[in-house]
Amino acid sequence: MKTADWTETALWGHLMGLGNSAESTRHYVRGWLDDVQTLVAKASTSPLNFTLHDDGHSYRVAQRMVDLIPDETLSRLSDCELALLILSAYLHDIGMNPNYDTILKIRAFLLTGNSDLSTMEADCLQKWLDETHPGMQPPLWQTLPDDERIEQIERLAAYYCRFRHNDWSEEFISEKGKIATHAPYGLFVQDLTALCKSHHFGMQELMSPSFDLRIVGTDNRLVNLRYLAAIL
Repeated sequence: MKTADWTETALWGHLMGLGNSAESTRHYVRGWLDDVQTLVAKASTSPLNFTLHDDGHSYRVAQRMVDLIPDETLSRLSDCELALLILSAYLHDIGMNPNYDTILKIRAFLLTGNSDLSTMEADCLQKWLDETHPGMQPPLWQTLPDDERIEQIERLAAYYCRFRHNDWSEEFISEKGKIATHAPYGLFVQDLTALCKSHHFGMQELMSPSFDLRIVGTDNRLVNLRYLAAIL
């Protein structure tokens, strides 16, 4: 069954309901989500060990957000806050669908100890192995029996993707944000990144000043990033 389009979410309906005053914000959101929905529609590189992070997952997150927000509160959210919510629904797990070439390089590194992974990524992978699987050192083809090798490498690659996906989501948002013009306010992409990463934050991180209520834009709109993080 075909997943509902992002434009069918209740959040988008509320953003549409704000009329002409939110037109530029809607245009900005559309510039992101038309591409992002296409990217996650198949989720072909999402590790099979985990819940499929496709457009259906994103749509359900967006709809559940509205279920959690009291009607009175929802009616008072600014266009910026609605934009942050709908974008975070589709982007918070975008890192769970890395480029397939990255997956191949991770597997190759685990198997042979060599690949075209960047030095930073290879070092991060080895550090993760040291912390989570002490004593496990690529190349694994030398240390694992044939009947265990493929299964172990697939499992390690999947769990490493899980470990890295929040950082990869941040990288995706940062790169996309560089080409997305006319953001609703100057720090919008920074706030979107923090919001998306917040679904792995604890109370101490959420109480940091970066999540404090503030006024943004030339027309003094409110953004309560801490509340939005609680909803996500």
